[in-house]
Amino acid sequence: MLITNDVNHDTLLGRSTLPAKVDKAKHNVLTYAQQSKEQACIEQDKLAKRIQEFRTQAELNHMRGSSNLGTSTSSIASNGVGMNSDKNIEAIMQSSAEGAVQTIKQGYLLKRSSSLRADWKRRFFVLDSLGNLYYYRLKGAQMVFLIFSPS
Repeated sequence: MLITNDVNHDTLLGRSTLPAKVDKAKHNVLTYAQQSKEQACIEQDKLAKRIQEFRTQAELNHMRGSSNLGTSTSSIASNGVGMNSDKNIEAIMQSSAEGAVQTIKQGYLLKRSSSLRADWKRRFFVLDSLGNLYYYRLKGAQMVFLIFSPS
């Protein structure tokens, strides 16, 4: 007569049961998926950075070409703006104190969205002589702008 109890013969021999194998395989798949997701996020951040650097360089090249500055770096400060721009900005700020508001700088900037994908969007910004920064974006068929004021 054969007596059986609750202990599986395979378990006594150290062999894994089918549910244990499934759990291990599931754990391996989930670990691999998490690592792949993290690697994809890292690669996406690197790509976004390279795209931003490329666009910035292309914009600088365009600005140099359109203003006939050539490739001379002596007339370009480290921020990409002419070295006399501080004096120009001060003059514009003084004239705005007399009532005339002028545009100091305007153009496209890259803005990183706050979504999970964190895409880079090209937006149009305007900085006026009162220190207000206007941010324009398209919403539907109309142009929407936000004002960031220094006060």
